[in-house]
Amino acid sequence: MGTGEGILVMLGGVLLTAAGACGMEYEVVIQGPGTAWLAACDGQHAGYADILAADLRCYPHAALWLDAARSMVDLNPSGCQASRILDVSEGRQVGIGDDLALLWSGTPESVVALHPSGFDCSCAYGIWGKWQVGAGTSSVLGEHALLWSGTAASVVDLHPVGFAASRAGGVWGNRQVGYGVPQTDSNDISWRALLWSGTAESVVNLHPAGFRWSCASDTWGVWQVGSGVPDGGDQMRALLWCGTAESVVNLHPSGCRSSYVVRCWGDRQVGVGGDHALLWSGTASSAVDLHRFVPAGYTSSGAFGIDAAGRIVGYVGNESGRHAALWAPRWTPVYRCRDSKQKGNLLTTQGPEVEGLLTSSDAWVFDGTLCHVPPDSTDPNAMPVYRFGARDGAVRFYTIDPAERDRFFRDFRDAWAYEGIAFYAYRPSRRPPSAVAVHRFRSDSGGGYLYTRDERERANLREQGSGWTYEGISWYACE
Repeated sequence: MGTGEGILVMLGGVLLTAAGACGMEYEVVIQGPGTAWLAACDGQHAGYADILAADLRCYPHAALWLDAARSMVDLNPSGCQASRILDVSEGRQVGIGDDLALLWSGTPESVVALHPSGFDCSCAYGIWGKWQVGAGTSSVLGEHALLWSGTAASVVDLHPVGFAASRAGGVWGNRQVGYGVPQTDSNDISWRALLWSGTAESVVNLHPAGFRWSCASDTWGVWQVGSGVPDGGDQMRALLWCGTAESVVNLHPSGCRSSYVVRCWGDRQVGVGGDHALLWSGTASSAVDLHRFVPAGYTSSGAFGIDAAGRIVGYVGNESGRHAALWAPRWTPVYRCRDSKQKGNLLTTQGPEVEGLLTSSDAWVFDGTLCHVPPDSTDPNAMPVYRFGARDGAVRFYTIDPAERDRFFRDFRDAWAYEGIAFYAYRPSRRPPSAVAVHRFRSDSGGGYLYTRDERERANLREQGSGWTYEGISWYACE
């Protein structure tokens, strides 16, 4: 470990503080043996823990970790021998218990059986909002991709015509992803990545040219992620799509034997490359090896989930087995959403606000991560960035200058409503050496504001006379 790194033991786990590039610094929390974290959302980490039963054997129990992974809630339902949580969203969890699909709302008593009639066993693999996805299997039908909305009776069979088997693994908005096995006389079983929009008939085959098989594991916004094996090859390649087979992007990083993506949120994807946990931002060259933040003594790692705050869950492993692991970022991502009519931006650190904009209408476009900022006010150099909302629309104005805040209070209260502190950033005189400038433009016609740290975008807006007036540097932040 380099200078400034150290290991602390707390509550049976290990916390490693590792220093890296600004915006890419993580603290790694490692649980004791017999635990697995498979999903993350809003500070909740879910998976399972091995629990000793009356017969003196250990069985996996669906479990939820709260308070920065300091406390665990055993969600195993009464009478259930073994259970696991596979995904979590907005305080609800999905998974499997004794071969039946289950849905929880944070307590073992809240469990809802999603298992539909006509199937011998079932499993729920993904959840978003009111939707759950998974699969059911029977000796008559085989495996069918399924979609639920909170009850067993709400089930929709997504199994498409022309396929012998199918499974749904991820859901976001009105889209579901997974894979199907085509009906064929060949003995070679070839998976095909699939995308649905709520019905079996809506299926889109995402299988890319040049690949022997493919599988989609998750979706967010316009993107789908998964993996595939190239023709003539035998190792997986991490893949990213945007709604069609032709849109595929090969995320496989140079130097890795194999790679695959498990989950995604916003413009970030997580998974495994070789024996290491990886984080991507939409391209192969963007891959970050998360294993470099793991303490010595662990030889392997994998990333299985990511939430809006950039927290990543997965595992670290050594000769004693696998341990649940959390990569907690030391900086908070600020997301930029752009009004589709070019009226301005909305910046936020809140994942639900981003998803609410994108799913409520077609008026907003997700532009990705604008920058990274301190998580709170504990940094003595960090200053509050104030937010105002346009009274006649959803665009926002942001300023780190208290005098400008007061001027908006005084002179523009009819047009702008104060909405509080959006996040914390740095003034020019108090910025870290590695901080980057965030620039502000004002619309010449719509009265909105645009914020960017991209120097090329800034130059283009200034040089092309595009209807935006440059107003200078708003604040400094991390990349």
